[in-house]
Amino acid sequence: MVGTPAVSDALTQGTAAAGYSLVSRDLIADCVELAHNTHHGNAMVVISGCDKVGAAALMPLARTNAFGLVVYPGTSSPGSVDIAPWSEKGNNLTVMDWAEARAANEAGRISAVELVEVERAVMPGSGTCGAMFTANTMSTIAEAMGMMMPGGASHPTDYDARSDIHEDVRTHVQDSVTALLSLQARGVRPGTS
Repeated sequence: MVGTPAVSDALTQGTAAAGYSLVSRDLIADCVELAHNTHHGNAMVVISGCDKVGAAALMPLARTNAFGLVVYPGTSSPGSVDIAPWSEKGNNLTVMDWAEARAANEAGRISAVELVEVERAVMPGSGTCGAMFTANTMSTIAEAMGMMMPGGASHPTDYDARSDIHEDVRTHVQDSVTALLSLQARGVRPGTS
């Protein structure tokens, strides 16, 4: 098991740190490839996540042509707040609502306490941001390319902010391992046509 850096676009956008986001994609892919090759790996399961990690999960599989699949942990359960105008959205806040709340706070329309409340409600649990941004787009692409098990791009991470992981995530991981063993037995690699 190898950990890699992971840069969140939500935290870096609009700041001087934003320039690190795209660079992180290559660094993440390099870390996975380096670990796989130096530890004499036979196959790899690459766990995807927010922002550039999704693309970075596919890159070492393509470059090494190693047996492998991508596993996506799913999106965060949505949250809600009692602060207008976000209260009108119900249980469906996204990271864009946080960006709007941050701007509203800077303009003096909401307090710092209200901004924190919106921030906590946008992603109250684990998983990636619950909108069609990079993480969910890349997982959809990985699934469409056959580099992820069917249904892996569309499940939630958990049932709510306080629950254990969703049963669909457990099934996705188990199916991925079973499929990976089958791919190895049949000699099917990413570059196999």
